Amino acid sequence: MADFKTTFIPQKPIIPDQRMAHRHTIDPFTFAAWVFFALAILGTGAIYGYKLLLIENIESRQTEIKEIKESINPTLVKDLKRTDALLKTAEQLLNNHITLAPFFKYLEEKTLQGVRFTSLDYQMLPSGILSLRLGGEALDYAAVALQSDIFGKDRKIIDPIFSDFSLTQRGTVQFTINTQLDKDFLLYRNMIEQADSSPEVPSGSVSPKGVTVPKLNI
Repeated sequence: MADFKTTFIPQKPIIPDQRMAHRHTIDPFTFAAWVFFALAILGTGAIYGYKLLLIENIESRQTEIKEIKESINPTLVKDLKRTDALLKTAEQLLNNHITLAPFFKYLEEKTLQGVRFTSLDYQMLPSGILSLRLGGEALDYAAVALQSDIFGKDRKIIDPIFSDFSLTQRGTVQFTINTQLDKDFLLYRNMIEQADSSPEVPSGSVSPKGVTVPKLNI
């Protein structure tokens, strides 16, 4: 009976298969090139898809705008434009409108009891300042001096000048005032704003503190 020897030790030295090792080796530069190429393709596709999305959104917006324009009544738009122009014109006129009402109220508050005004002439100067000439009558020269002092201390009246003094047969003193008023003082807009923000001031003739001036009854 023949003897068989069983062994797991290879009889020949193990030599790696050069073909298999070469087959599984990948050049890193080639791999990187393929990665960049794939990313470039994906990026290009994403940009193209985003471009298509933008185009679709723009076309959708244009369609909506067109539908809105078609739904607007041209006559209504024309009327609204005309109304807007009228409102702007009215606002401009209101902002530049001059009224003597603030000055009359000022006279009512600042005129002494012994003084009254009998005439008023005015002229608007190119600078926007209103030139005034007032004719008045007072009980005596002391009342005229007190009235001049009141007007001279108030900035609303510019350089009031009292002149043309004369005595009447009743013993009263007639006089003339030449003065000017700033445009802002006479703006109708300012009068409305002051009326809304200021408390009501009782009207009537006034006298300086500590001075008694008889009421002028003529």
